[in-house]
Amino acid sequence: MLGVCLDEDKAAMDAFIAKNGISWIQLFYADVDKRHWDHPLAQYYGVHDIPSLWLVDQDGVAVDTHVTAESLDGQLRYLIANEGSAQRQ
Repeated sequence: MLGVCLDEDKAAMDAFIAKNGISWIQLFYADVDKRHWDHPLAQYYGVHDIPSLWLVDQDGVAVDTHVTAESLDGQLRYLIANEGSAQRQ
C-alpha cells in the first residue's frame, strides 16, 4: 500500500495520518510548486479524482485504476487465486 498525498500542507497531512492510524507510506512533495494537482505523480499518471485507488499487480502493472472499497476484496481474491496474473484465461 502506498499513498500519494496531494495536500498542500504537510502538518495537515501528518495530523490526518495520526488521527486515522494510517501506517503506509505517503508520498508528499516537498516543493510547494509541485503539490496538489501539480504533484509529479498525479501529472504523470493522469490522476483527476481524489481519492483515486489503483490495484497494481506483483510486476508493477496497473490492473485496475477504478478500484472501489466494494470491489477490492473480489479483485484481490482473483489475483491471489491466479497467482498474481490479471490476465483471464
